[in-house]
Amino acid sequence: MITNIQSLLFMQRLCILTLSICFLFACGTKNKPQNNNNDSTSIKPYKENADVGQCDPNWSKENIVINHWNLEPPTLHPTNEYVSNRNFVFGYIHSYILIVDLQTCELKPDLVKALPTISPDGLTYDFELKDGITWDDGSPVTVEDVIFTFKANSCGLINNSFAKPYIETLLDVKAVQGSSTKFQFVLKEKYILNDYLSTYFPIMQRKLFDKDNVLSKYSFEDIKKIEDITIKTDLTDWAEKMNGSEYGTEVANIVGAGPYKLESWEKGQTLTLVKKKDHWSSKQDKTMLQYASYPDKIIFKMIADENALKIEANNQSIDVSTFISTKALIELEKNPDFVKNYHYGYLPAYNSTYLMMNTKPDGTTHKKLFDDKNVRRAMAYLTPVQDVINIVYNGKGDRLVGPVHPGKKGFNKSLTPIPLDINQANTLLDAAGWKDTDGDNIRDKVINGKKEKFEFKIMYPTDSPVAKDIADLVIESMKKAGINPIPDGMPMKELLPKATTHDFDMTFFAFGQSALPDDFKQLWATSSWTSNGSNLSGFGNTASDALIDSIRVELDMNKRIPMIQRFQKMMYDEQPVVFFMASNRKIFIHKRFGNSTMYYERPGVMLNNLKLLCSPTNGANNVQ
Repeated sequence: MITNIQSLLFMQRLCILTLSICFLFACGTKNKPQNNNNDSTSIKPYKENADVGQCDPNWSKENIVINHWNLEPPTLHPTNEYVSNRNFVFGYIHSYILIVDLQTCELKPDLVKALPTISPDGLTYDFELKDGITWDDGSPVTVEDVIFTFKANSCGLINNSFAKPYIETLLDVKAVQGSSTKFQFVLKEKYILNDYLSTYFPIMQRKLFDKDNVLSKYSFEDIKKIEDITIKTDLTDWAEKMNGSEYGTEVANIVGAGPYKLESWEKGQTLTLVKKKDHWSSKQDKTMLQYASYPDKIIFKMIADENALKIEANNQSIDVSTFISTKALIELEKNPDFVKNYHYGYLPAYNSTYLMMNTKPDGTTHKKLFDDKNVRRAMAYLTPVQDVINIVYNGKGDRLVGPVHPGKKGFNKSLTPIPLDINQANTLLDAAGWKDTDGDNIRDKVINGKKEKFEFKIMYPTDSPVAKDIADLVIESMKKAGINPIPDGMPMKELLPKATTHDFDMTFFAFGQSALPDDFKQLWATSSWTSNGSNLSGFGNTASDALIDSIRVELDMNKRIPMIQRFQKMMYDEQPVVFFMASNRKIFIHKRFGNSTMYYERPGVMLNNLKLLCSPTNGANNVQ
């Protein structure tokens, strides 16, 4: 990944298939998966590694998993932020109403007894909480906690605009009268991801996050409408506190109902989770991956430099990595000791990397360069996409032409990759009025009475192992057409705020995706640009918004496919970004652990399921 920013935030919990996906649009009182949208397949969405029969004497016998990551989240806030690494941690410290099991690709209960009973019109979902599920203080997880969680995320005052599209179809969450454990979701319309709505949001303990029970005074309808933080009420006071750092950085407040708790967080170094004693999940079905808790501790170790990572791997100081570059893993596998000590693999993955342009520049801080679609198309002709794939990623990845992965149904096969063609780019730039009128080898144009040079900053994250290599290739190519891109490297923690507030000319980005039905609203609706959401380029208009909205509610795949293909064509013609590729997922796992399955979808490895094989008492050569 170029940036490891994957804004489809909760999809690490959703299972991916190479050619198919389990669709669960149930109705009535039955919850039968409906498979009318995809062909059945026997392809497994994971790679199994056989447990070793004997441990090497040099292998550690500590029941601690040390997991590498190259970008730590700014916070572990339960509602705000959308860096995917936050959600990797969430999978161990939080619990959800439902999850999607990575190994079976099925929706399964987490905090509830069973999959919901769904009304015939598909707009009411009935759930019942399990018995014996508790918070760390011993108090039970209640319906009140569930209602609070979804009210908090729905609140217009909470800084989680990236998540709002996934919850806007939810009208109400309410307790069932006469029961202390039953509750209902009430939805305003059918939506392609309604069945998965409850997998997106970790359940929060109301009395921790809302001690005065402020949200209970407001209905879902009212709480969504209130957006003015300056009009002081008890709700705005609560929201200001909720949006603060207290719940995202202070260890005592980062708690959930999951099997692990946060023990310590040394910023920029390590984040340590410790297994809870007698957790309620110990009485649950152990075949479900989220209920395993074999390691005593899980340590997330920050290593941004890939040379340092390779040294750590060769020294066996790291047990797992899912954030290693193709180049680094290829170099490691040349070492016989690495091959002896680690399982590793290059796995298919749904993601997209691309070069993004600011299509709605203000004309002051950022020149009006990329508001012209012909200029944007010229940028596509100047971007050496295949060189990036071959040189930077060693050919390990699938080229993309739009927002839909070529392995998914709905992919528009009529769209062909735009080739590297300097002459075609020159023609488009000339026609757009960008010419070198003063002989300095840089194109220029008079805009609003002022001559502007075609030069701009190309922003990239310095904490990515490959972004500078990509930037160098792109800059070298674009200069051949009389354009002057200026490299502008910065840490991701600085780049991301600039990108989300549209303070850039051009930048690289990567987003994680899933094989679930595509909802384009979060990334490509105009509302997601105006709210500083995930539509960072500013793509879209009323026509594209209307098409996005229609796709979101069309459950019949046969009808939805032509709409998805039309949307891809719309993006292809407008060219707000230059799509690069879907890169492979690179993973390694130390052989001292069993259950070392690698999954196509994020997080790639279920750290809680890794089982120490080397007995700490019977000698290093023995397998437990």
